[in-house]
Amino acid sequence: MGTLLSYSIASGIIMTVLYLVFRLFMSGERQASLNRVVIGGIYVVSLTFPAFYSLSASWLSRYYGATLPAGGITAGLYPVLSGATTDAASPLWLRVVLWIYLAGIILTLLYFIASIVMLIRMVSRREKREMGFYRLILVDDRKISPFSWIRYIVMSRDDYDKSGREILIHEETHLRKLHFLDIIFAELIASLQWFNPTAWLMMDELKTIHEYEADEAVINSGTDLRSYQLLLIKKAVGARLPSSANSLNQSKIKKRIAMMYKSRPTSARRLRALALLPALAVGFLTVDSPAVASVLSETSETTLLLSYNGKVTKNSVNPETSVNQASSKKTVGAVEKVASFPGGMQKMMEFLMINVKYPKDAEKQQLQGKVVVKFIVTKDGSLKDVTIVKGVAESLDNEAIRVVKAMPKWIPAETGGKKVDSEYWLPIDFRLK
Repeated sequence: MGTLLSYSIASGIIMTVLYLVFRLFMSGERQASLNRVVIGGIYVVSLTFPAFYSLSASWLSRYYGATLPAGGITAGLYPVLSGATTDAASPLWLRVVLWIYLAGIILTLLYFIASIVMLIRMVSRREKREMGFYRLILVDDRKISPFSWIRYIVMSRDDYDKSGREILIHEETHLRKLHFLDIIFAELIASLQWFNPTAWLMMDELKTIHEYEADEAVINSGTDLRSYQLLLIKKAVGARLPSSANSLNQSKIKKRIAMMYKSRPTSARRLRALALLPALAVGFLTVDSPAVASVLSETSETTLLLSYNGKVTKNSVNPETSVNQASSKKTVGAVEKVASFPGGMQKMMEFLMINVKYPKDAEKQQLQGKVVVKFIVTKDGSLKDVTIVKGVAESLDNEAIRVVKAMPKWIPAETGGKKVDSEYWLPIDFRLK
């Protein structure tokens, strides 16, 4: 769940930056088809870009370290409690955030499902007319606003008798262009990113674009512009329908009428869509910034429940109390000042860049993955008990152990002004270019 939230935050950042540029340069133009494609592109890029960015490994390495040249190896460093996975050391508030995030997803999905169920009930058990590729449903309720969904068009008998032609052209356009698929996709993304206002704004923008396309089709059919505008104003007071359907009165009438009077943009103005490219770079740099990367890294390593990969023994100590300074048989707890590589993280990265060698047999067999090494930094700074917590292959595991054992003495951890033993986990991510 932590990885999902990190992914949602990263994609939300990129989505927000791209959408702001879209609103600035493209939203007000009479180019509904192009804008629909651009909105879809923003969705695709914002959702896929973080995945290509290697969320679980790359953000962690960018926050804690740097990329190494040996086959694309990355490394990170963080302290943990002995016998516990890294998520066990995550703060309580972050776990609470994850639970809130999960609750938000569940509630928004339930609302989405409820709207689908409502639409199914509205189109079922009613008399239908086969009209080629869709079915027409006429109801006696005059208050209901015409709408379309999947392969159904629903309207009152009164609307059908008075303005049936215009309404059918409008709703047929929704069905032919498969607008309902856009809405379902946008609803699911909004459920995943319910905390992100941009996700809801983009869904509203997409529905408005749908109405622009349908209005354009009605106008191009030869319908009198003013009479159609009066129809829209008249139906604006109709009953609201579930957001999953395309309704004649669902989007902003004033904006739609104003759009009808605008002229089409020139080819030069359409090129303003290229402004999205530098916006994507800004989004990437934002996600890649140390402050954001650190939050994403910590969040991705957090789980909903506290979990341990080891057993609690009588020799274990409470993390809230002092650390164990005796033998390595006892658990090493929290410290006030963590141990560090001499010269800091940058020097450790330089050491790894020089000393880590991608095993030839692993490279030949295309072996790659993250090896997590656990070790104790003793009171005198030497390293002991170097073991593999998570291995990939024997050759990669052995290389990770070799490099750790070759490290110089560290600056030991301190608690209460005294040097103490402390435990560290070092993930080394072996990646072939």
